[in-house]
Amino acid sequence: QTTEEIEARVGKVWKEIEYAWNVGLTNYFNSADSAIRSPKLFKAFVDAMPEWFNPKFHHLFANAHELTPEVMPLLKKLHATVYLGVENAAIENHGKGKIHFNVMNKERADMMSSRRAVEILHEYEIPMRLSFVFGDPGETRETLAENLEIIVGMVEKHPTITDLELNPIEVLPGTQAF
Repeated sequence: QTTEEIEARVGKVWKEIEYAWNVGLTNYFNSADSAIRSPKLFKAFVDAMPEWFNPKFHHLFANAHELTPEVMPLLKKLHATVYLGVENAAIENHGKGKIHFNVMNKERADMMSSRRAVEILHEYEIPMRLSFVFGDPGETRETLAENLEIIVGMVEKHPTITDLELNPIEVLPGTQAF
């Protein structure tokens, strides 16, 4: 995209947010797959943030590999709480190559990448909400217990974890788990 196209796109989003703000909506939840998928667009969005924008809360999704030191100041400027799908904490010890295959969206989820993302969010004091999935193919009572132990340890170590989302796997037609 050209600079002009990015500016137009970002301007449109801020106008929509301003309309919502003016009618009293001051809580924001970005439900897109990831707000940071395009770092260039994300930076343009944050750089264009109006002075009046100071939400009570602003939540957004991000993928672990997108959470780099370069985007941390942008997240802080947005006053964002980051939603991070860790998915399955224990699988790295039992899965081949320490990679967990996320059957819901057919993407590889690297647990070490998730742990690195939690560490960097904590280092920059950015609040986070972590999402875990239980019942993946191959999960046992032992891996479930290990997951819970890892989750408790993460929460104890990182007070910037403000919320946990613990979900059973949802096996739907058309997914690999079905």
